[in-house]
Amino acid sequence: MKKLNISLPQKPRTIKHSNAVVRADDSLCRFAKGITDPICFKRMFSHKITSFSPNKIFYTDGSFHNSKTSYAIVGQLSSTNFETIKESRLPDHTGIFTAEIAAIKTAITLATQHGEKTLICADSLSATQAIIKNHNGAFDE
Repeated sequence: MKKLNISLPQKPRTIKHSNAVVRADDSLCRFAKGITDPICFKRMFSHKITSFSPNKIFYTDGSFHNSKTSYAIVGQLSSTNFETIKESRLPDHTGIFTAEIAAIKTAITLATQHGEKTLICADSLSATQAIIKNHNGAFDE
């Protein structure tokens, strides 16, 4: 196995959500998709999961197609078993950014309600950065 010589960036930022502490880590975003080897991304992502050691993993995604917007949260129950935890349709003409924010916000709410150590994986850099930047309660229920 080829050894990666990549230093992972700073510690995750801490965000207060309801009565829970949420740590936001956008460190993999500093590696550009176009020039970073996909195998390298997979290894770094795998390292993040292993080092965090979550009880649950949620994957979020927003979708916009034919003026219809929705989002979904999928939970990883085991290495090969996935289940849709939540899916929701948003009002017509709602933007993709709003769908991504809604998905992440809902995943945070679900994770904090159950009190288990949960890793939330999102593919929207802008939504993740907006939540980190505006963590002053704007996304609370």
